[in-house]
Amino acid sequence: MALHHGDDAAARAGTERQIDLEDQLGTLNASLQEAVEKSQAAEADLLGLRAKRTEMEQALAGMVAGLGVGNSGADASLLKRLETLHKEQRINERLERLKAARDTARS
Repeated sequence: MALHHGDDAAARAGTERQIDLEDQLGTLNASLQEAVEKSQAAEADLLGLRAKRTEMEQALAGMVAGLGVGNSGADASLLKRLETLHKEQRINERLERLKAARDTARS
């Protein structure tokens, strides 16, 4: 429109702004792609942690069932293993929360 009215300064300013926006669009698209990739990696990590948690919960349930309710003569090594599984589960849960917090902070 500015060209039709012979306003070269306005046409130049409009063209400059358009080029600036096009350059910014490329940067924004690159940032978006990076965010999508990070999100996918975090989701894969989370799925892995959930699978491990399920595995550990099943192992724990199996050990508890093997001990029997009210069995005062439970094997000390089984109790130690139970403690270890419980601690591993707590560690994995905390790591999951820390990673989620880190990913949220990055967003």
